[in-house]
Amino acid sequence: MPTLASSARSLRLFPNIPQPFRDDLETYCLELKKVCITIIKHMEKALKVEPNEMLELFENINQSMRMNFYPPCPQPENVIGLNPHSDAEALTILLQANDIEGLQIRKDGQWISIAPPLTNAYVVNVGDILEIMTNGIYRSIEH
Repeated sequence: MPTLASSARSLRLFPNIPQPFRDDLETYCLELKKVCITIIKHMEKALKVEPNEMLELFENINQSMRMNFYPPCPQPENVIGLNPHSDAEALTILLQANDIEGLQIRKDGQWISIAPPLTNAYVVNVGDILEIMTNGIYRSIEH
């Protein structure tokens, strides 16, 4: 679902979303954008680039949100999961809303479980765009 400014969205495509939930999504998206800006500013500082040099490149970039729910499989031994991938975006902010394990990253050719999910914590994945922009100093992670 696009999380652009409300004036630029087409929520008419989702007519059954209750207004209070829309309002909460709006607030959540604005707060996540602030988190991303803070992270990019810290990256700029760590990379010793001019303030806002990287941030300016993201001024008109779309923000998107996806909510997934994976119901329990009646045959857990048959669970496959998603295909390994890296994220094309600059940053992915992941909230694991329950204590179900499943997120894994590939490091040095080995799959490592990110478990258990931390309460009230986000997982921040650097995406392909930031890896390219930083010449590999920050690396996109396969997960």
